[in-house]
Amino acid sequence: MWYDNFMQELKEWTRIFKGLANLSRLRIIATLSKEGELSVSEIAQKIHVTIKGTSKHLSILADIDVLDRDGRAGHVYYSLNKKMSGVMREVINRIKF
Repeated sequence: MWYDNFMQELKEWTRIFKGLANLSRLRIIATLSKEGELSVSEIAQKIHVTIKGTSKHLSILADIDVLDRDGRAGHVYYSLNKKMSGVMREVINRIKF
């Protein structure tokens, strides 16, 4: 039983670290930590990646609970997740921007 829980936790950490192990995604986190909330196109412009590529990176970060999404007026806006887990917040805070 403990082994199954341990393995599940390791799988979750693997998913999180894979999600963070990309320079463009780290630049997104850095940008949003400085700017607050931005649209996909604003983020793409700031990190110098296509909108399509930026959207994929944003989706990955949202899936690991680093980002919040808010759709309004035909646009999707992203910001850092204020409710992310303490462990995830600790990891994000340790990334030097």
